[in-house]
Amino acid sequence: MVIHKNSTIGELSIYNAEIAGYFREKGIDFRFEGELKLKELAENADLEIEGLLYYLNNLVPAKEFTNFERWPLDLVLDYISKKHHRYVLKSQPVIGFYLNKVCNVHGERHPELFEIRELFLASTKSLIELQAEEANLLYPAIGKLFWAKENDRRPELKTSLENLQVQMESIRKTFKAKRDDHLKIQYLSNDYTNPPDGCTSYRIGLEKLKEFRDQLFEEAHLKNNLLFPKTGLLINYFSTHYSII
Repeated sequence: MVIHKNSTIGELSIYNAEIAGYFREKGIDFRFEGELKLKELAENADLEIEGLLYYLNNLVPAKEFTNFERWPLDLVLDYISKKHHRYVLKSQPVIGFYLNKVCNVHGERHPELFEIRELFLASTKSLIELQAEEANLLYPAIGKLFWAKENDRRPELKTSLENLQVQMESIRKTFKAKRDDHLKIQYLSNDYTNPPDGCTSYRIGLEKLKEFRDQLFEEAHLKNNLLFPKTGLLINYFSTHYSII
């Protein structure tokens, strides 16, 4: 892959984990702002574009790197559902248990815990509802588009292609709101730092909150920079070749 000034930071972070690591180190939000082009990044960060292109083009992918770009779309759907959706369902009650426990024991000295608990529970509740909608409506439709393209067929959908675009854009916005929730939790918890008077449960609860944030951000990364762009290409294909809207 030749990296040029119109390459987006999202596609590059999917293509090469070393590039994703570079963006992470520089505080560049490739997970949620993946549509940003390198030339725009260079302008915003006052970087010399030719030097940036030379550096990124010479970053060698790690040998153990999972190249999601090569995965078929149905496998990406399966991976997100089985890894990330299941993780949220499994971890939400566990983290809720620890938050209730530390609020009861430490809440008087650390009132920020109550806000952290409220933020986490409210944000996760709506996230679970969103993921259920994805699993029941959006993902089956994307799967049908993929199958139809692979088999040179006209897709049989229960919704319009335009509506799929609207759903994906809505999910992008929702995940940005979830990002903001967890950045606030990170701030309130002093970057997930166990205070001097914190107990083992306090430490474990913060560790699990940090893990949840990281999993959420990875899920957003795969959707924003891989699943949705590839689905967009399928939508364009069927709009052009079959006049579907």
